[in-house]
Amino acid sequence: ENHYEAFKWYKKAAEQGHEVAQNNLAGCYLDGIGTKKDKNKAVQWFHKAAAQKSILAIKNLISLGEETDEEMEYYLESD
Repeated sequence: ENHYEAFKWYKKAAEQGHEVAQNNLAGCYLDGIGTKKDKNKAVQWFHKAAAQKSILAIKNLISLGEETDEEMEYYLESD
């Protein structure tokens, strides 16, 4: 299992707007998988995925205390 290779492909897909890849890339940054840990970059990518209505990304932002009011509102309405 090559974490660096996975990170590279998540990043390429995330940069093209793929919401799942954005969430996965954020997780890589958050946990330091295939790259250095970088919470700020993780939060940035979680927000990009959340902008596409990714409930998982919003849950991740909530767990980090980084959710916006709009994201929280969407999350609460999605129940």
